[in-house]
Amino acid sequence: MEAEIRCQQIETRLLRFLREEVFDAQVSLDQHTDLLEAGFDSLALLRLLNYSEQHLGVCIPEAQITGDRIRTVHNMAKWIDTLGPEKQTSS
Repeated sequence: MEAEIRCQQIETRLLRFLREEVFDAQVSLDQHTDLLEAGFDSLALLRLLNYSEQHLGVCIPEAQITGDRIRTVHNMAKWIDTLGPEKQTSS
């Protein structure tokens, strides 16, 4: 249950970031929108990596980035939760 709550919180923050900083206002986004089809590109990915590190405290290893992991906000949130700051500092 705790992991589900963390993922929902991450989803909310990612959606806000993507709506305000990455996509145009006319792009409709929710946690299951296919971001790649919506226009998520390499520049958006760089902005996401920076946002994740600066605001979520999570450094995303570029070698682990896959299309499936960044396809939806839901997928991203689940993945970022597994990389969470408490998991990075303990390794």
